Amino acid sequence: MYRPATPLILLALAACGGAADRSPAPRETSAPTAAAAPEQPTTRQPATEPPLILSVVDSASAVTAHTSAADLVRRFGATHVRAGDVDLGEGETAPGTILFPDDSLRRVEIVWTDSTRSAPARVEIRGSASRWTVPPGISLGVSLDSLERLNGRAFHLYGFGWDYEGTVSSWDGGKLAGLNADSARVLVRVGPSDDDSVPDAAARSVSGERTFPSDNPTIRRMRPTVYDILLQFGR
Repeated sequence: MYRPATPLILLALAACGGAADRSPAPRETSAPTAAAAPEQPTTRQPATEPPLILSVVDSASAVTAHTSAADLVRRFGATHVRAGDVDLGEGETAPGTILFPDDSLRRVEIVWTDSTRSAPARVEIRGSASRWTVPPGISLGVSLDSLERLNGRAFHLYGFGWDYEGTVSSWDGGKLAGLNADSARVLVRVGPSDDDSVPDAAARSVSGERTFPSDNPTIRRMRPTVYDILLQFGR
């Protein structure tokens, strides 16, 4: 016998049908994309600074016989040009100008011919290292052997152990004689290393205000390097 569906059965069927209708539709998927490459850090190339040259014969020199203090300010900026006392040796000083006073590798000391600071009398760098170069390659820290190679031969210098120790007295006709001009000259000074292996008696034998050849065996053992370069204008 046929029996009509009861309300409870009809409700259950309706519920099942509704659940089926509400099932989530399949999501649309897009093609996979390649992972973005990690951003590479950029590196800035440091600005190239023009060569720092000191010379009495090269027009590219930062200081020439006609350079004034005002010229230095225009070229390097007022913050890098400062008035100060300059050591002349033997306890004497003179008022002058310090170029790059806070940078030991670029520091230059200048004494002027007069109070107008319109022309230099002397220009000096000193220490163990510098970015300034006197062509053809002389700078602070350069070895005695290197000086001989640049000169093409040995030369003469004053002894050690006093204020002007190791000052080159003559390039003995070598290539570095060209450092000097008629009205100006370049003085190069070398000092011994802190090597205690040279006996005191031997060190004293090459000291004082006497000249010695640079190829003197004791001087070579003391391994001197350039500690002072002085440009003098208007001999």
